[in-house]
Amino acid sequence: MSGPAAVDLAVEAVRSGRMVIVVDGEDDSATGNLVLGAGHASAEAVNFMATRGRGLIRVAMSAARLDALGIPPADTTATGPARDTFRVSVDVAAGTARGISARGRAETIRALVDPAATERDFTRPGYVFPVGCREDGLLAAAGEPRSVTLHAEAAVELLVSAGLEPAAVLCEICGVDGELAQLPELLELGGAHDIPVIGIAELIEYRRRELCRVRRAGEARIPLEAGQFRAIGYVDGTGREHIALVHGDLARAEAPLARVQSECLLGDVFGSRRCECRDSLRRSLALIAETGDGVVVYLRGPDDVVSRTPATCPRASPDLDSRNTLLHSDIRSAGDILTDLGVHAVRLLVDTADTVDLPADIAVVERVDIVADPLSDGAGRLPADRAVRHTGFGGPAASRTAVNGVVVNGTVATGTVVSGSTATGTAVTGTAVTGVAVNGTAVNGPAIDTVTRTTVDAVNRVGSAT
Repeated sequence: MSGPAAVDLAVEAVRSGRMVIVVDGEDDSATGNLVLGAGHASAEAVNFMATRGRGLIRVAMSAARLDALGIPPADTTATGPARDTFRVSVDVAAGTARGISARGRAETIRALVDPAATERDFTRPGYVFPVGCREDGLLAAAGEPRSVTLHAEAAVELLVSAGLEPAAVLCEICGVDGELAQLPELLELGGAHDIPVIGIAELIEYRRRELCRVRRAGEARIPLEAGQFRAIGYVDGTGREHIALVHGDLARAEAPLARVQSECLLGDVFGSRRCECRDSLRRSLALIAETGDGVVVYLRGPDDVVSRTPATCPRASPDLDSRNTLLHSDIRSAGDILTDLGVHAVRLLVDTADTVDLPADIAVVERVDIVADPLSDGAGRLPADRAVRHTGFGGPAASRTAVNGVVVNGTVATGTVVSGSTATGTAVTGTAVTGVAVNGTAVNGPAIDTVTRTTVDAVNRVGSAT
């Protein structure tokens, strides 16, 4: 086991139909599984697992696919994730060999990943044990060390990295004494049979890097308030789109000005005065334009970005230290974007709330302060418990009460109240909506039920702010 290089070898091995040993730690007590792509299951491979692995042979695949095949949970009384994990054992109905044999089990395994297979193609119970894996994969299971779920998720993730069908055969490795084999014995087995050995932690880091990697998706010149910029679009491994706003010639400066900023819908788009995001972004663009050469890397959030609290901005609340907080994956994506642009050293634009660090391969030679305009209304930042929830225009309402009893920016959009005080189902005291935007004003008097009812219902779903 030696980091990304070892994982690269393992990925190539499973892609070519060979086995890999995946272990759950780096100390001598670590245990491991033989892993093989289910589509490559042969009688010889199953026999090797049975005679050298000696543990239970399982097939890890999507829980949704197992549901479609009508393979129920082994314990129907179980609740939570365990219910979907362990399934009733199966055999292929039209097998040419007895189910317990290596050939019979190989036929069943291949049938499980046959896209044409249906519930009628299997009998149960049988000799192959399916394990359902969650949709969010290994990274979600990373907090479950040395569990069956973690091993199953790691096996599937390895197949995904190899570009294969996300279904893996795995077998817990036991020693000749019948006890679980530990790391020294696992390394010996791998060496004797030329089987790559990798750790789950290495695979997790490898997958994180893969998902953060970006590719260029397009480019256009756009006139901004600060000047003429090039907008270069990028897409990462999760499908999120990021933007680099480039001014001048980045190759002209040894360390151009650079700003890395995470998306804040209310601040950047609607000009919320509960955070400094818009001011920081505008000042960064202006400083870069004045200097001549530089880039703003603008990192988009997930699809449900507006559901992130507080107020869709990670800097909008003292409860979150008011920082331009970036996820590990965001930082890696930012580094990859800068590298793609040929930037290896920067003068990093920061404000007093920032705690941004770039990957080690991007040198920060200087941190340049952005002097952002202070909040002028004295209202402070929007508390975390009054965050606006994601609905989009035309959707239900957001927070139940307004900060200090006033409407934030007085904004209402197509039936979606951003903030305001609402009486359940009957009236809107001080604030009403007519289905069009009302900027800075409120309509007093009783509300119109046909307009407010969906708003009130949505407010009740979000819950009261305290």
